[in-house]
Amino acid sequence: MTIRRYALTCLLLLSVAATGPATSLAGVTAPPPVIRTTDQGLHHIGVAGGQLTVVIGTYQNTQVYKRSLSAYFQRNGESKLNLVPIVESEVDYTTEWFNLSRGETTLADAALVSKGSSVNLIIVDRSPEKNVFTVKRYLFREAGNDYPDGPGMLFVPQSSKTLSSKKSDSVESVLKREIASVR
Repeated sequence: MTIRRYALTCLLLLSVAATGPATSLAGVTAPPPVIRTTDQGLHHIGVAGGQLTVVIGTYQNTQVYKRSLSAYFQRNGESKLNLVPIVESEVDYTTEWFNLSRGETTLADAALVSKGSSVNLIIVDRSPEKNVFTVKRYLFREAGNDYPDGPGMLFVPQSSKTLSSKKSDSVESVLKREIASVR
């Protein structure tokens, strides 16, 4: 475990200890409908069966910055937190997503969108060499029989598409359009 992950985990555990375990969906304050990677800190989303906690942090120096997003699930009445991976394929799970930047140009970004009882993760990547955007959507749900050997809760792929880039498009503008299409 890296020092950074250890520090974030300690911060998360302190937050849960201060607020207490999730009680029920009715007792949880409604989260903002959209959580972006620019919304640094801890975010709690009440979901059926428990609470989804998202940690968003930033690493930066004088030349680059990275934003990270990791998610944890806590079942109602339990104190343990379980890491929620992003399923990239049947055999590949990502436990922490990082965006990329080059100077002041964002090459990837993400947002969590809550709508009704579902939580969607939308990731937009830009390929400057090919001049295209890739948009991936994931749905937060129980693993069920689809992933019997994995964790109980996951972000599973819903769709992936490639969009041609216009000069005026940025990762942020494409992400904004994708968020609007969910809501």
